[in-house]
Amino acid sequence: MMFCNHKKEAVLKVSSLVIKHDSEESVQFNKRFFTIAQYDKSCWKVIIFMASLFFSLKTFPQALFEAPDTVCIRDSMQVANLSPQSQSYYWNFCSASLDYMPVGENIDAAGLVNGPAFISVVKEDNDFYAFITNHEDGTLTRQYYGNSFDNLPVTANLGSVAGINHLEGIQVINDNGRWYGFMVGGIGSQSSLIRLDFGTSPGNTPLTANLGNLGELSYPIDLTLFFDGTQWTGFTVNYTTSTITRFIFSAGLNNPPVAQNLGNIGNLDKPCGINMISEAGNWYAFVTNFGSGTLTRLDFNNSPMNTPTGTNLGSLGELQSPFDLTLIRDCEQIYGWVANHYTNELIRLQFSGAITAVPQAESIGNIGNLYQPHGMSNVFRENDMLYLLVGNISNSVSRFHFQPCSNASLPFSADRNPPKVTYDSPGIYNVSLTIDEGLPTQSVFCKDVVAFDNPVISLGNDTTLMPGTQIELSPGEGFDDYSWSTGDNTSSLFVSNPGEYYVTVTDTNGCNATARITVTIALHIPNFFTPNGDGINDRWEIAYFQTNPNATIEIFDRFGKKLAGYRGSDSGWDGTYRGRQLKADTYWYVISFDDEPKPRTGYVAIVR
Repeated sequence: MMFCNHKKEAVLKVSSLVIKHDSEESVQFNKRFFTIAQYDKSCWKVIIFMASLFFSLKTFPQALFEAPDTVCIRDSMQVANLSPQSQSYYWNFCSASLDYMPVGENIDAAGLVNGPAFISVVKEDNDFYAFITNHEDGTLTRQYYGNSFDNLPVTANLGSVAGINHLEGIQVINDNGRWYGFMVGGIGSQSSLIRLDFGTSPGNTPLTANLGNLGELSYPIDLTLFFDGTQWTGFTVNYTTSTITRFIFSAGLNNPPVAQNLGNIGNLDKPCGINMISEAGNWYAFVTNFGSGTLTRLDFNNSPMNTPTGTNLGSLGELQSPFDLTLIRDCEQIYGWVANHYTNELIRLQFSGAITAVPQAESIGNIGNLYQPHGMSNVFRENDMLYLLVGNISNSVSRFHFQPCSNASLPFSADRNPPKVTYDSPGIYNVSLTIDEGLPTQSVFCKDVVAFDNPVISLGNDTTLMPGTQIELSPGEGFDDYSWSTGDNTSSLFVSNPGEYYVTVTDTNGCNATARITVTIALHIPNFFTPNGDGINDRWEIAYFQTNPNATIEIFDRFGKKLAGYRGSDSGWDGTYRGRQLKADTYWYVISFDDEPKPRTGYVAIVR
């Protein structure tokens, strides 16, 4: 990450990806702002990726929004835009994430590359370039991708630079409107630091200067170069002597740096890849050890000018002949990518929590026809996609796409305040906002939202009870909250009356689900009785009314005349009307229940 003070121009450098802007105001980036930009919770993709340009602190519009940390699938999520008024807004609710599995493809560049080693990617206005050093013949290749890395590049070999073979690490940067490239390479007496001057555009043919062997270079491999807030600083690793060299450009990039070999720190063993990252105001370098198959972390504390301490983190269970690596912060997570040279694997590193924690390593295998992968570009973002380029000894470049997902109800929006969004599957979703896209004031902010699945519960199938019996209803144990239609909050409920019952439960993650069941009573209504005074079946009685005494029963003749009416708690109908026996015939009834909305109707016969 680079900041540059100048009266006419502000420059942001994100590792090997650079964007520039001219401004009439004096641009001042102080260390206080630099530290704030590093806080974990700020999740500044604007810093980690490529999409933002800094003006003075008074005039720079920053993309910013609030969104929940978690959401339940199929539950709507509303984000709140906290950005200043801008000319355009581009929301993506299912943006590419480094948690996803990339898609890889191989771009054959035979004849234009010769043992491609390391790759530096830059953006000028809307155009993308990749610069590739060639290990075998010491030439430099430039790939022009136009306005998208989905395009097939126009590839050109720029010829030999500095007259040495075994070119290795490269970084192309913009400083005050002028484009420079720095490379290391050479074995033995050819070990050198080389400067390229592209002038005002990376599309120009560069002027070359071999700055010689600075800082006891001995087959230098990778190169990382950055602006630390006050000056340009770089590091390279020396394969032959297993040491690290620091370059300090205190007199500017036009002049040779002051170089110092810091020795072997952290059990370096044939180091090949190095990458710097600043986290919470402290600086760290990670180094791949080709010889021992391990990863070393160098801790510089609050300044890359300090002498670091080193910790060898071991093989992490996945590293084998690791060559290059890159580190990136994607929202609230720090990721690393390592290329295993002989096993042709890409390894994903994930730092859970602090950067000083031992990362978890995962092999994603050989995607994109890797063949003895050498160097890789930084991970960079273009709209909704993330990209990574890797050079292969087989004279090809593997291009990796981290694609957006399709699980959001609204994949993107151009509104300042977008509609509500839902996700249809659990997972980690990257929500991003770009304001003023394509303008000098472009800024990006992102946040990871975790979508949890709603609990799956059931109260069983609808059921019928015998009168006087009960059933226990339960959606299962272990939920944080139970809310029954009866007002109860217990984990289970005993019911004996008919009706529809439902319960809503909540998980510790706040997601809920509702289950319903309909309970009926096996209601047997006799269709005849014999009121002849023999003591057998003299009354028309319904056993269910013993458990539902508040039901009402009405009896009618075939002409609709009401003959009798009583409650369920009464002893039934004796077949009389105003004290006299009714004749043998068929009569109609209407039964209304206090817990059923619809009455039941039917007929009953008096048999004499």
